[in-house]
Parts: sequence; structure tokens; C-alpha cells
Amino acid sequence: MAGAHPVRGLVVGLGAVAVAVAVLLPLRDDTDTATAALVLVVPGVAAAVTGGRAAAVVSALVSAAVFNVVFLEPYGSLHIGVAESVVDLGVLVAVAVVTASLVAREADRRAAAERRTEEVVAARAEQERLAAEALALSLAGEHRSALLRSVSH
Repeated sequence: MAGAHPVRGLVVGLGAVAVAVAVLLPLRDDTDTATAALVLVVPGVAAAVTGGRAAAVVSALVSAAVFNVVFLEPYGSLHIGVAESVVDLGVLVAVAVVTASLVAREADRRAAAERRTEEVVAARAEQERLAAEALALSLAGEHRSALLRSVSH
């Protein structure tokens, strides 16, 4: 992506993970894992918008690891205690990576379309400049012909 800044995207994505954990951790006992998983998709999207596909995928994978450690029992480890949690984690990884990749791809397309628009505008300006130059040359030719006619009489 032309306007993508992978480091900035990674900082945004990881910052969004930290904010999500700060907001959700005090509510961990009052919410289910689906809420945390859904919120933790957002960092990958934010990273995709600001940093492109690589930042998005890294942020999505970090979100999944954080989800496992912070929101799945046993807390504080990468071990998964319940089979249902494996499904939760798998779905989070799939949704986060796919969503972040789609957002990054669309941002790439938008940037390419903006570049093409700029190229069309520049080509149109060049076409108008050349048309004005052709008109000026034509008028100069007509003036020259008129002058030569008036001198020859």
C-alpha cells in the first residue's frame, strides 16, 4: 500500500490491543469470551488501515495470543483448559486475520484508485495545455499567413 507505514500500523494495532485489554480486563468476570474476541478483532483492522497487511496480521496474531492468555482459562498461560476455548481462539484468529487482510487489501485498492485519479487529472491538464498550445500555433500560423498576404500586395 502506497500510504501504508508498517511500523505506525503495528504501533496502532498493539496500542489498540493494550487499550482493549485495559477496558475488558476489569469486566472479564461479567462478560463472555465472545465479547473479548469481538473487541480484539478491532486492533487488526486499525493496523490494516494505518500500516497495511503485515502490521494487520501481526496485530491480529498478538490479539489472539492476548485473548488466550488474558481471557481464556487458565488465565496467565497459553494453555487452553476447555475444548470450547480452542474453538473460540481458532475463530478469533481466523476472523481477525481475514478481516485485517481484507481491510488492508481494500486500502491498497483505494490508494491505487487515488493514484490513477491523480494520473488522469495530470493527463487531462497536459491534454488541455497541448490543446492550448496547438490553438496558439494555429493562430500564429494564421497571423503569419495574413501578414505575408498583406506584404505581398
